[in-house]
Amino acid sequence: SYLSEIVSYPDLMANQLRRYTGDDDDDDAARMLLDVVLLLIQPTLYLFFAALSLLQFQVLYEYLVHYLNVARKSGFLGPVAVYLENASSNLQKILGKPGNMRFDLTHVILVALLISSLVGAEKLRILLEQRKRKN
Repeated sequence: SYLSEIVSYPDLMANQLRRYTGDDDDDDAARMLLDVVLLLIQPTLYLFFAALSLLQFQVLYEYLVHYLNVARKSGFLGPVAVYLENASSNLQKILGKPGNMRFDLTHVILVALLISSLVGAEKLRILLEQRKRKN
C-alpha cells in the first residue's frame, strides 16, 4: 500500500528543518517540537480559513446576483436578458437570497474538513512525487 511507504508530513518537515539548520543530533527534539506546533496551530488555521472562505463566498454570491440583475436591465445585453433572469432566479431558489445567508458552526466545521482533506491529498501527492524522483 502507498500509505505504508510514505513518510509522514512531520517527518518530512523535520528533515527539511535538519537540512536547513545542519543539525543531525537534534532530530528527535526538532520533530517533537514540529509535531506540537502542528498539533496546536493547524486545526485552528483550518477553522479560521473555513470561516473566511464562507464569508468570501457570501460576498461573491451577493455581487453575482446583483450584477446579474444589473446586466438583465442593460440595453446592451437585451437579447440574453431572459437567460440572465433565469440564472439569477435559479441561484436564489437554490441558495436563497444573499442577504439571508447565515453560517453556523456546522458549516464552518464542514468547510474546514473539506480544506483539510484537500491539503492532505496535496501533501500525499507531493510525497508520492518526491518518492518517484528518488527511485
